[in-house]
Amino acid sequence: MQSTSKRNRLKVVTRRLVLMGSLFGCATALIGCSSAGTTTVTNNLALVKGLNAYIPAAGVDGTLAITTGSTSFGSLAFGVLGGNISVTAGSFTASATGTGIATPLTLAAPVTLGGNNSPYILAAMGQEGQVGALAPHLAVIPGYTTNQFVIPVGQDAIRVVNLSLNPNPLGFYHTLGAAVTTPVMGAFTSLNYGYDGAANAYVLINTVQLRDFAIVDSTAPTVPLTLDSGTNLGTQVIQTAQAYTLYIYGQSGSVTHPLTAKWVLDYSLF
Repeated sequence: MQSTSKRNRLKVVTRRLVLMGSLFGCATALIGCSSAGTTTVTNNLALVKGLNAYIPAAGVDGTLAITTGSTSFGSLAFGVLGGNISVTAGSFTASATGTGIATPLTLAAPVTLGGNNSPYILAAMGQEGQVGALAPHLAVIPGYTTNQFVIPVGQDAIRVVNLSLNPNPLGFYHTLGAAVTTPVMGAFTSLNYGYDGAANAYVLINTVQLRDFAIVDSTAPTVPLTLDSGTNLGTQVIQTAQAYTLYIYGQSGSVTHPLTAKWVLDYSLF
């Protein structure tokens, strides 16, 4: 009798262990686990935001309808950054159309997107009627992911992407009062047009240094360029342990497509 009771208790314990193992396996398959011990999403999706930095012909509105397959990023006016759109990871193509555009804006070649909700910006850039690097086109700009490097508390990861039609490279400088002083980082002394993974890489900088800024023409680094009132260059509150991109777009002196510098939060630890 006692032996039978022990066998029954052993069966109950065994069933419980099997059930717990099954539940644990399901949870692991659903959420995954990062090397740092924090949970991460595991899926076959990328998160893409549209950004319209395209400049149309004179007198044309410039609002773009951006799509990939049957998925729409909506209609984006100049300077508008859309919300996250989930798209399937892997080979990615897109196009943008709008008033006065004879040939849709496209990527130079298909781009491979990562999964697990990897973030990207799909930027429309260039100017109608231009050729070469300034010709209207789309570009995919990958965002920060935690497997790139760790952002320590007390620092931030920042990068600057120049999508403007300024005739010369731009500089990202500090100011003291009304005077332009020194580059925020040496890498930001001369920022060429467009996005390049190496030239526009994130760099770590102490959070306390992220204040008092100016955008300058690299050929006249002591003269701050006039920015649109919609610029958040000096008003964005930079929090510690985050990743930001400063996008610069538009044209100096343009009323409809003014030169603008806008911080975009790419990642937050908190």
